[in-house]
Amino acid sequence: MANLSPDEEEQLRDTIEMFEMITQTQPDDYQSLIILKEAYLKIDEEADTLRISKMLAEAYKSTDQMSAALMEYEALFEKMPDDQSISEALEEMRRLTNDELNRGEDRGIGQLLRFRSGKSLNNGKVGFEQIFVKSKMMDLREFATYWHNANPYPPKESFIEYLERNEIMSIDDSLYYISQKSNTPFLPLASYRVDLQVLGLVNKSQCEKWKVFPFDKVSKNLLVATTNPYNVAAASEIGKEAGLKVIWYLTNPSELREIIEKHLT
Repeated sequence: MANLSPDEEEQLRDTIEMFEMITQTQPDDYQSLIILKEAYLKIDEEADTLRISKMLAEAYKSTDQMSAALMEYEALFEKMPDDQSISEALEEMRRLTNDELNRGEDRGIGQLLRFRSGKSLNNGKVGFEQIFVKSKMMDLREFATYWHNANPYPPKESFIEYLERNEIMSIDDSLYYISQKSNTPFLPLASYRVDLQVLGLVNKSQCEKWKVFPFDKVSKNLLVATTNPYNVAAASEIGKEAGLKVIWYLTNPSELREIIEKHLT
């Protein structure tokens, strides 16, 4: 707290308010819980930090990320060794993790991160194909046609806007479906108090090209609004420029376009 300016503290409290709202409706959104935990740590509110840590451990468990859940429960146990519920949860995580190792399974957080940040950079086509074709929302020919016509590099309109304009899937349905399949939280960007100082960390032309908007920075994480959370190429470019890890948040394309036109063009 002593190292924070009044403006920084106000920004953190605005961040906390927004992400508390997000995690109330999306309790398995571990990315937002990580942001929330770090924000509470920065303002030195231990009780809330521990509360969010418990929620984060449960979110990892609910999304089958047993290794991450185990580490979170171990950290909680160090802080609260007399809490019976944490002791029991820790023992359960140790048992489940050992069972996974014995079966040779890997369902940890690294699996998602490897998928999002593999060696082969791409603009999101692979990820969208994964969720729309393999989930049988559309066949491969339809997807290839839609993706090509949406022209996502550079994007003239988002893929989900193309789907709605052609009466294939509404934007709201697309956002919900992509959020569920990609574990990417939805953020109402128009309601967020954007930290415009983070724009000094990025190449604005890159952000405009990819139709994404950095709206906040928490610790070593750059929070970026997008309609395409599988865009590894954009995350790589923007993250490298800022020297930070990009964390995607889905948002409505009209809200995203409005803020890009206001601050980036």
